Amino acid sequence: MVRKTREEALKTKKLIMTVAKKLFCEKGLDRTKLCDIAAKSGLTRGAIYWHFANIDELFIELWDDMMANHNLLLFCKYGSSLEKYSVKHSILNWIRSLASGIDEEKVCFLKILTSVVFGDQGTSRIRSMVLDYYKDNRRILEEELAKGVAWTELPSNLDIDAASHYVFSEISGLMINSVYWGGALRRHIDVYSQMVVDNMTKFVSQEK
Repeated sequence: MVRKTREEALKTKKLIMTVAKKLFCEKGLDRTKLCDIAAKSGLTRGAIYWHFANIDELFIELWDDMMANHNLLLFCKYGSSLEKYSVKHSILNWIRSLASGIDEEKVCFLKILTSVVFGDQGTSRIRSMVLDYYKDNRRILEEELAKGVAWTELPSNLDIDAASHYVFSEISGLMINSVYWGGALRRHIDVYSQMVVDNMTKFVSQEK
């Protein structure tokens, strides 16, 4: 009986998240209420609140679920030597993964996130989530770049701070291109990602 109850709870939660995705894309974040999701899914408000206390929690879990396979850490296969591991290769695969994972549903969420970052909709809690995701991945990227320098795969005088900012600037551009301009860059993602990784190594400290 307990197993059945858990299975039913998971099924209900999945239904809530599926309906919420649709409504967020149709109505926007600020205009979607938990009561709308309850009505659309055929559930009671109590069933919704049992899983999610508010819209923030629901949206954040949806985003976490959508981005679970695109965290940079997943592409960092920590080896004991450069012979078994390439920092460039891990970053290259990460960029490709981000690009390949952009479908119609994710484009909708990226539009919402863009408006959240600029303060057009959403709460400070969701805004913090977006910024924390950026900070976490940039921290991991900086650690990877430092590893590449230590293993002499990357230039010894690489400006890690500038290089990491450059990579994320390019990724932001890729996302904006996908959301607002049809995603032409994604059609050439192998060329684009290789260009980003190659250019990343050019951010070196100037000797005085």
